[in-house]
Amino acid sequence: MLTAFYDRFKYLMNIEPNESNESKIREEINILLVQLHVFFDKQQFESTTALHEIERACHNRLRLLQNRLICKSEGGCAYVCDLHEICENICFACDLALNSVGKRVIFDAEDGDVLFTCYPHIVTIIVLNMISNACIHTSAENIFVAVRQTDSGAVVKTSSEGTVNFNSLSESLNKTGSGVAAMLNGARLHNATIMWGNTVTSASCAVCFPFGEINADYYTPPDFTELLCDRLSPVYTGLCGII
Repeated sequence: MLTAFYDRFKYLMNIEPNESNESKIREEINILLVQLHVFFDKQQFESTTALHEIERACHNRLRLLQNRLICKSEGGCAYVCDLHEICENICFACDLALNSVGKRVIFDAEDGDVLFTCYPHIVTIIVLNMISNACIHTSAENIFVAVRQTDSGAVVKTSSEGTVNFNSLSESLNKTGSGVAAMLNGARLHNATIMWGNTVTSASCAVCFPFGEINADYYTPPDFTELLCDRLSPVYTGLCGII
């Protein structure tokens, strides 16, 4: 049975994604992951290297497809969102997910709502990539995520012990499907600004969202248990390669 799954896996990995087949590839990979967990129990997953390799590669491909989608996005449905709530839910889910590999995500925000009009699914991917990049590119155990409101907008900032590799960052700028490219296009769609920097002890990334007119429906974030527990959720996929 494993051979049949592996053959299907190799077929899906060898398909070059494009505009006409991306959604189909994403659907087929999700189906494959569900089938793997239906036909193989936890003990088999823990003891079979091939199962781990298939699962990890599938999540890597889902992350690539997710970022490719954001790279090419021109928006969607805008909602009035609470940036504080979005970031808090993501950070708590990431903290619990990363705890198994000895990393923590520590959320810091001032009291009160931070309301602005945005594309919430794109903001979610931006924040996930900020956390994921901090985990991958620095050796820090603790990733700090702060949300602050200013007179003209709001700022989300990640910081962690280590340094930003600007050469690697520059190479990723124009790669469709990279986390950096997805973040840049997401920022463009919100007229936001992204900054990376190093201090003597830490690396940081900040996204500054300007406030505009609040003239849309209010957004209700996904149920927190689904955000955290679903292995096919954006949180889990966004942290693939780490957990």
